[in-house]
Amino acid sequence: MSIIDREQEKALFEVKEFLVSIIGNAPYGIIAFDLEGEIILTNSFAIDYIGKKMSVNRAVGKNILEMLTDIPILKTAIENNLKRGRRKFDLPFVTVNKKFMLIKGRSILNGTILLIEDITDLKNTETKLAKQSKELSEANIKLQDLDRMKSMFIASMSHELRTPLNSIIGFTGLLLQGISGKIDEEARKDLDIVYNSSQHLLSLINDVIDISKIEAGKLDIHFEDVKLDDVIEEIITTVSKDAEKKKLKIKTDLPKGLYIVSDRRRLFQCILNPTSTNQI
Repeated sequence: MSIIDREQEKALFEVKEFLVSIIGNAPYGIIAFDLEGEIILTNSFAIDYIGKKMSVNRAVGKNILEMLTDIPILKTAIENNLKRGRRKFDLPFVTVNKKFMLIKGRSILNGTILLIEDITDLKNTETKLAKQSKELSEANIKLQDLDRMKSMFIASMSHELRTPLNSIIGFTGLLLQGISGKIDEEARKDLDIVYNSSQHLLSLINDVIDISKIEAGKLDIHFEDVKLDDVIEEIITTVSKDAEKKKLKIKTDLPKGLYIVSDRRRLFQCILNPTSTNQI
């Protein structure tokens, strides 16, 4: 053998070793077989993926169809491939030993190569996400049921509370008008507080109902000409007793007869809330 022949043989050997090294360390399963189905080369990933316990050296030379008795879908695909002349094919995920794989077949010179990708982690993630999605959907249904129950409770509560409050407001109004007899100034002041506080409590109940309306996008605003000093006087009357207990004085500096366009009840809420009895 001449020096040139030896050099060529050495170069071919090195190329072969290089290819074997690449295939052996590839992150995919690789199996190449000839036109008769005889395995030309493979790697340990591929042998493991198809569920066989043997070395790469033992697998080389075996018929690929004999290796796939437990994977009928892949065996059928390769049989068709050998009969019809190395046509390419892509299989949906295949399950072997609780592992999920994507398998592609591509023609090469005098044979076919299989590329096998382990997608077990991806499928497990998909399954986990599907489970979480189902749990979220069920939780959403429960929240909708709770929301309906809350609305029913608010409707029932508002009715039960407003009925006695309307009676208190009505009878207090009659007393203030003197229908039941004359009342002294001190009693009138106390009745004014009862009347205004009852009105405020009724307003709070309506606020709870308003929250439901806001959530449903059905809150109505009624604009009108509002005399601002009347609203301020009503608020002062509501909180005056608590202010007196804490020895606080409430002063206002507001022009008389000032009108603004607003929703009177919403305006009352906005001004009263920062100076509610909890913050005096």
